[in-house]
Amino acid sequence: MKAKYYPKESFWSVSGKNSDSFVWRGILNARSCVTEGACSVIVTGESIDVWWQPWIPWLEYAECRALMVTIRGRAPYLRSVADLMYRNTRSWNHGFLCFLFGNDLGTKIGGIQIAKNGVEDFIVWKNSNSGQFSVKGAYWAAQVGRFNDTNRLWGWIWKSSIHPRLSMMLWRVCANVLPTTNIFNSAACKCLFCDSGPENPFHLFVECPFALALWLSSPFPVRLNLATAGSIPELLCKLCEGVNGDLRGQMLGCYAIIFETIWNIRNRIVHQGEAVWSIDQARRAITNRFQELITANLKTVQSSITPPLVPDESLKILSKNLVVVDGSYSDGCFGCAAVFMCRDSVNWNFNTAAGLCGSALAAEMEAVSRGAQWAMNVGWDDFTIASNSKILVEAIATKKCPDWQLTSVFYLLLQLLDSCSKCNVVFIRRNVISFVDELAKSARHSKSGSLNCEGEGLPPVNPSFFW
Repeated sequence: MKAKYYPKESFWSVSGKNSDSFVWRGILNARSCVTEGACSVIVTGESIDVWWQPWIPWLEYAECRALMVTIRGRAPYLRSVADLMYRNTRSWNHGFLCFLFGNDLGTKIGGIQIAKNGVEDFIVWKNSNSGQFSVKGAYWAAQVGRFNDTNRLWGWIWKSSIHPRLSMMLWRVCANVLPTTNIFNSAACKCLFCDSGPENPFHLFVECPFALALWLSSPFPVRLNLATAGSIPELLCKLCEGVNGDLRGQMLGCYAIIFETIWNIRNRIVHQGEAVWSIDQARRAITNRFQELITANLKTVQSSITPPLVPDESLKILSKNLVVVDGSYSDGCFGCAAVFMCRDSVNWNFNTAAGLCGSALAAEMEAVSRGAQWAMNVGWDDFTIASNSKILVEAIATKKCPDWQLTSVFYLLLQLLDSCSKCNVVFIRRNVISFVDELAKSARHSKSGSLNCEGEGLPPVNPSFFW
């Protein structure tokens, strides 16, 4: 295709011609979807078209193109991303970046990782952690204007601890599939509660005075007349944003009960004519059902309490030296901790550190890296690292990066581990290393620098779980 249609151009910039084949026209038509979902991972930068190819991860393609147009007058000779780097060291030319993009954006672009251990630049699908393209990912990228940000809401609805029937009610309301009179497109069909607006789901469950009163008197009271949302999914996203999983499940369960209560009363009015209803009666019904939901969830939690810990026979650690690590992440900050033990000694040490990173997985990589570096600095050449990040442990075993945005960090970690004559990384359950987890959280909260200490007394991690 390149030899025939764009021998001297870039795929990202080539224009269509009347003589193009049907297949090539189809590829060019799909390019808009590709540009929105793809991103280039920089290894050398030589093959990345700096003007047309998507290479700044946090920018949409249109934003990236507009940005490059603004700087073209300052450096019209640029051809590839490598022109923004020092080629001999494969590192960013920060002074040049700040000249072109300004100090703030230039510094941010200079923070884009360069995978120096790679061979050549490659392209990933940025909406997937693994970077692998999928038809599902392309579909979501193409339909993002239709679905907006509600994909996150579906995950909350179906993966929360609320009853499946309530999840179904939430889905029916958010998907607008309830058979209200708006399906007949009749403006004459008024709300059965207030008779002042058309009966559609948004009015029935959000705008109607009857619904407003129930929301305000619910276990999670909300003044919906002050909320700014154009749809019910948008409203639920705003109400549940930033709430932890357990509390979010309770909130969604409460809102589902409100929807179901309003819907049942509405149906009784439609099918039974003069059905008796009142705000106070509906409010009590919502409160009672919510208490039943909380009680049922509490019994489920109590029945699933984990049994007493027993040694994990599948570990089979042969090394006499052990490093137990854990990372903690929140709001762009990480804390990591490592506990060092030797099978032939009662002495133990621990190490903590804190800093900035972009994800929980990056924090786990930092913990493994610092643990390995400490072990090597004290002369350990045969040791085992135990981590509770199953994703990272499997990635190290298969040598496949679990997150394309961490490609550079991951391969540096592999290089560090390979420099030891014998270093194994194994998975361990979180409840076995609760002390290390608390150390990592404490380091993140305190934002302290690197700390190395010799432990006192018995080690905080039971050696019988490993040897």
